[in-house]
Amino acid sequence: MPRKIKTHQSFKYLKISSIFFLCIFILFSVIYFFKNSKNNTINIEDFEIIFNKNNIRDQNSINKIVKFIINNRHHVYSSLASLQLAKIYVDNNMLNNALLILKNNLLYTSDINIFNITILNISKIQFQLNLKKQAIKNINRITENTWKNVVDNFKKNIFITSENQQNIFEFQKDNLFEINNILLNKNFKHKPK
Repeated sequence: MPRKIKTHQSFKYLKISSIFFLCIFILFSVIYFFKNSKNNTINIEDFEIIFNKNNIRDQNSINKIVKFIINNRHHVYSSLASLQLAKIYVDNNMLNNALLILKNNLLYTSDINIFNITILNISKIQFQLNLKKQAIKNINRITENTWKNVVDNFKKNIFITSENQQNIFEFQKDNLFEINNILLNKNFKHKPK
């Protein structure tokens, strides 16, 4: 008999300790979840306050924007803040800083349109820095058909400013050929009976 009581007591002790450790684990999990969820939520009021100021040119405001971008890097507002900060750098003729911000923005942007705008801005800055080959290489990363006119116009501007006028002729010839094909296809599809 005493052995049965001892086994029963040890089982009871094991059961109570298991429940205790499970409650402790759940408590720490809930605390960790709420602590991290508060840190990961974006404060849209901060975003509005940062960008509604008239004087964003001072270093304190730029530091706030950078802190906002770092703290919310996986959110669309961070991507928009990166574009705004790059614009500030371009306005102040700090093109290398703008390139750095935009390239970093590409790493965390999930929206395809913001991604394409970022690539377009990178290409524009590279064009201003006279890095035309890199600009064309970057602009070719935009593959969506809805962006084709923007990409073609940008390439045309690069080719116009280049010394080799043969490039612009080939580019325009290819585009005219493509436009004629599109018009011909539309005419055959919509031919009245």
